[in-house]
Amino acid sequence: MIGVVLSAIGAVVTWNKGPEFGSHWYPLLLVVMAMPCAWMGGKLFHEAGTKGALACGESRRNGPSPVGKGKKTMADIPVPNGRAAVIDTFGDITAFIRSDGTLSPKWEETKIRRVTLPRPLPFSDTATDVTRVTCHVLIVDTLRSALRAIDDAGKWPALHSYGGGFNFRPKRGSGEISLHAWGIAWDFDPEHTPLGGKGNMDPAIVEIFEANGFFWGGHFKGRKDPMHLQYATGT
Repeated sequence: MIGVVLSAIGAVVTWNKGPEFGSHWYPLLLVVMAMPCAWMGGKLFHEAGTKGALACGESRRNGPSPVGKGKKTMADIPVPNGRAAVIDTFGDITAFIRSDGTLSPKWEETKIRRVTLPRPLPFSDTATDVTRVTCHVLIVDTLRSALRAIDDAGKWPALHSYGGGFNFRPKRGSGEISLHAWGIAWDFDPEHTPLGGKGNMDPAIVEIFEANGFFWGGHFKGRKDPMHLQYATGT
């Protein structure tokens, strides 16, 4: 646009100023040529700005940028129902089991993260305080939100203690791999809420976890596990 204006001004100022300024067709040609050049420059600038925004994580609607095909983000993780859904959502852990039966460190490196607790919790039956807990990378924000809500509700002391999170082991009483191995299960206050017992986990804590998508082991149809919370159902 600036080029068009300057070319037009130049044509007006030099019009009939003498042969040293050239023929009349020359300034007119400059004006005409400036118009498509200005249009092309604006188009290229717009496309460059759009690509830059997408590279920074914005879509054309100012939403999150698209992720690769098959990839999931923390904003769209439904609670999986059943073992097959757990594998589809959080990954096939069996592909990371080595020939000697141990789990490759690559699973923890790529799938597991640590969430800082709102306040420390004593580790079960020890004098050690826990300040972070393990969690699958896809539900870090979900777990953090639930824990903060418990603290905001003044119920943090009612958690009593932490029994563990990510742990590659079989499910107790079963040959299946425990959901703890996916980093989607946690135990709280095992001293007062033992496996197979009724437990006494504060109902307000259970309600907060359930409001964030977690399933409480005290609701298992068979053997109860009232210390246990998991981000899955049907398994």
